[in-house]
Amino acid sequence: FPVTIGKVIFPRGELEPRLFRLCKLLDSMQFAVNSSCGLHVHFDQRGKTFDAVLAKAKIVDKWLYGLRELLPESRRDNRYARFGISQSDRYRAVNVCSFGKHNTLEIRVHSGTCDYQKIIAWIRLCEVLIALNKKPKPGTCIGTLEQLPIAEHDMAYWRARHRVLNSRQYDNNASIS
Repeated sequence: FPVTIGKVIFPRGELEPRLFRLCKLLDSMQFAVNSSCGLHVHFDQRGKTFDAVLAKAKIVDKWLYGLRELLPESRRDNRYARFGISQSDRYRAVNVCSFGKHNTLEIRVHSGTCDYQKIIAWIRLCEVLIALNKKPKPGTCIGTLEQLPIAEHDMAYWRARHRVLNSRQYDNNASIS
């Protein structure tokens, strides 16, 4: 997949080193984001029909809804990234309106960050969701996460992130499945 940072498209193989350098630069400039910022990731959909993109968006939206506890609470019910697909409202977790304008499927539900680890983990997770052709089975966030074909180090990252973002669940329970 080609990837866009800002408005520059480049091959996926160049994403990680460029993103790492960008995050280092932003850190050196003491650049910061707040809870009003979001991280938007666009996936190239050139050569696909709108109906195919819409079908993919519906699948991705279901996965993201099941994984919403991996997001800060400010992004779980956010007016700029609501769950559910709309063909006329771009303020959705999965934005199909971007297809008409940019030939992309946009995932815009993650919180804004300059942290390389958070950004790259999110991009990798979204890449897996884009590749899936089936909706998740109902279950908890961790149960939904465990349905994904992701590497163990990525799974460990997301389990730890879930614990940080949902600490109250862990205060009362020995384990979450």
